[in-house]
Amino acid sequence: MSASSATTSAATSTAAPAPSTPIPDPTTALRAAGRLVVVVDSSASMATHLPTVQDSLTELFRQVPDGVTVGLTTYSPAGVAVLVPAEPVNGDRREQLVKAVQGLTTTAGTNRPVFDALTLSYQHVLAGQPGSDPAPILM
Repeated sequence: MSASSATTSAATSTAAPAPSTPIPDPTTALRAAGRLVVVVDSSASMATHLPTVQDSLTELFRQVPDGVTVGLTTYSPAGVAVLVPAEPVNGDRREQLVKAVQGLTTTAGTNRPVFDALTLSYQHVLAGQPGSDPAPILM
């Protein structure tokens, strides 16, 4: 075996293996989950990242299938706020979510009540739904 064929064999064997299961389409995953709570850190530390978060969430909310329950919660030094209650998405609801995301601002301070935000988000999305599985939360 020549040196060049040995090099080719080694290079071929280091290729990443194909994934064993395909990654589901986000729309399919959202429809299957049925519920989503988005929790956004709106503390001052997010000031440079907020435009990217807003663009990403705007795109996500525009693609969420009708009927999927979606809520939007923020946390910052000012506290925790449910900006958009968790309810099924439709045309008007979609625009409410997009407007809320586009209106996000940051707040200065050191307190960042992430645990409170997560707890409130779970309680809010599960209200009136006894025996429900916890809702996925995206931070």
